[in-house]
Amino acid sequence: MNLISTLKTCFCLTIAISQSITTSGQELRIDHVITVVPNLDEAIDEYGKMGFSVKKGRLHDNGLTNAHIKFQNQSSIELMSIVGEPKDEMARNYQSLLNAGIKGAYLALSGLSLDSIEVALIRLSVKYEISKDASWTYVTFPDESEYHHIFFIIYHSEHTSLENLFKHQNKVDGFENIKIEGSNKLTELFEEFGLKPVITESHLSSTFPTKTGSITVIPQKTQDQRYQVVELSFDEDLKLKLF
Repeated sequence: MNLISTLKTCFCLTIAISQSITTSGQELRIDHVITVVPNLDEAIDEYGKMGFSVKKGRLHDNGLTNAHIKFQNQSSIELMSIVGEPKDEMARNYQSLLNAGIKGAYLALSGLSLDSIEVALIRLSVKYEISKDASWTYVTFPDESEYHHIFFIIYHSEHTSLENLFKHQNKVDGFENIKIEGSNKLTELFEEFGLKPVITESHLSSTFPTKTGSITVIPQKTQDQRYQVVELSFDEDLKLKLF
């Protein structure tokens, strides 16, 4: 293969990868938000009074216990708490968030293949970590990363829930908007996946529509804390502030 042919091949591969990321970006969606609560039973009662149907999870070996609020479009809220002493690194991480008073711990995103996620992160020179089990693959970021409060989840099979879990007395069927702290690097990441920010009056925030609600990136409120999810909006009358 001569030099010209090689250059043409490299150019075509670059275009193909770029188009693949853009196409994948249109599938990027809000999967779930993890909020940390000091007492799970009290949180379940509180969300129940707001009209949500809450499915209690189980106590895990590491001390974590959880509950879920699921929506028809497959997005959800996960309430996370700790019983007793944390027994592994993950549980200790949630304990530290609880101690710091951070409620909006993580925004989980899905809808992308592992390949497309890795291509985008490599293009941006972003450090990341991959963990896998039988049901899913996680792409997470180090604590010192600009993206430590988000992660990607790739399901290995279709996940479904009982229909009655989607029915809420308040008639909510999913997120309208999620506000999350972040810098320009987070907006660049979303744009790398093909998400297009909508024009708003504010020059300090960027809003990205997805299939399961929009994501608004806002400046950090408290400089000496980690980035966090600060608000969940379901409609004009129902907004949950996590900050």
